[in-house]
Amino acid sequence: MLRKLRNHFTPQSAINEDDYRKAGLLIFGLLLIAIGSCVSATACLVLSVIRGAIILGALSLGSIILLLLFKKEQWGYHRTANIFILSIVLAIGLCVFFDGGIYSAVLPWFALAAVGAIVLLSKREAMRWGILISLIVISFSFLNYNDIAVSKDVPKSVYPMFISICTLGLIMAFFMIIQYFEDTLMRSMAAIHAQKIVIEREQKRSDELLLNILPEEIMRELKETGKTRAYSYEQVSVIFADFKDFSKISATLTPEVLVEALEDYFEAFDMIIKDFDIEKIKTVGDAYICASGIPVANNSNAFIAVEVAQKFLDVIDAYKIKRKDKVLFDIRIGIHTGPVVAGVVGIKKFAYDIWGDTVNTAARMQENGETNLINVSQSTYDLIKDKYNCSYRGKISAKNKGEIDMYFIQGIKS
Repeated sequence: MLRKLRNHFTPQSAINEDDYRKAGLLIFGLLLIAIGSCVSATACLVLSVIRGAIILGALSLGSIILLLLFKKEQWGYHRTANIFILSIVLAIGLCVFFDGGIYSAVLPWFALAAVGAIVLLSKREAMRWGILISLIVISFSFLNYNDIAVSKDVPKSVYPMFISICTLGLIMAFFMIIQYFEDTLMRSMAAIHAQKIVIEREQKRSDELLLNILPEEIMRELKETGKTRAYSYEQVSVIFADFKDFSKISATLTPEVLVEALEDYFEAFDMIIKDFDIEKIKTVGDAYICASGIPVANNSNAFIAVEVAQKFLDVIDAYKIKRKDKVLFDIRIGIHTGPVVAGVVGIKKFAYDIWGDTVNTAARMQENGETNLINVSQSTYDLIKDKYNCSYRGKISAKNKGEIDMYFIQGIKS
């Protein structure tokens, strides 16, 4: 209800959140005083307090007029708020003056005027109103002390009831103010909570996207320190997987079909390495590069690399059965184990990469491999020979590497 009234009476000039909030407070205050003073005026009539009824009725009417002028933007916020506070002070002052000065039951209502000034105006303006209200209250003490206050016209028989009504009205007014601010606070907290959920969701999405680029440990270091350092690893098994005759096949395909085919295979490889302690490094054209033993070192990296490579071959075989109507590839896989340096390069588009002779040797293993076989180096063979049957190929000449001992994986030993 209050929200509907606020939306109805808020001027169109309140375009930002701060203006809208302040306009809502002023509208709430005007409505509260209009209703409260109208009820009080009616009570005064019942108690035959004619002057009080006139004063409070005028305050109720004035609040409604101010509300309408504010809605039509005849007066701005500050002028309306100051006139509103002034009307309350004048109405309370007159009621107190005609009701016995410092002993008036209406006197505590000056506190409501002070609260209104604090809520609606700036600190400096509220302080001025506080000083003025304090001076008015003090002046009534002197008026009463000098016995020059105008005689009250409240019948003694109903004076206790009049005091009770005033006290009850003041309590209700403060309760409504507190309730309003509590509701406003709850809505603000709800909005903050909703915004927090959105931020957390976007943060999670950002982290997930970052995890597609960086290992979790590197991402955490980057978020905490704003940078990462390069790390050296003594034993890492690097896999190079490359599609055979890719250039010849791609020349016969449209770019869209080619990219779709690569995406199908690379997505399958991505799904495989998710279940292993192995890190995807990058794809370069039709080459898929990954490594085990980074960013967290482990002693089983060679075994992991061979198992993953075998599952890559399973994908090749499975696609030949399931995807006969689509583009099919054969693959060459090379594995070499040795030391690497790993880290993040770049300051805008981060890329986790590995460097060292081990990377180059793994590439040579792939280049000198054969279709749908896993070609491993001597260092990898020495680590896995107790578990896997391997056939020695002899020393094979590799580009920029000379002759290298190479082995084909035949399968797990029974």
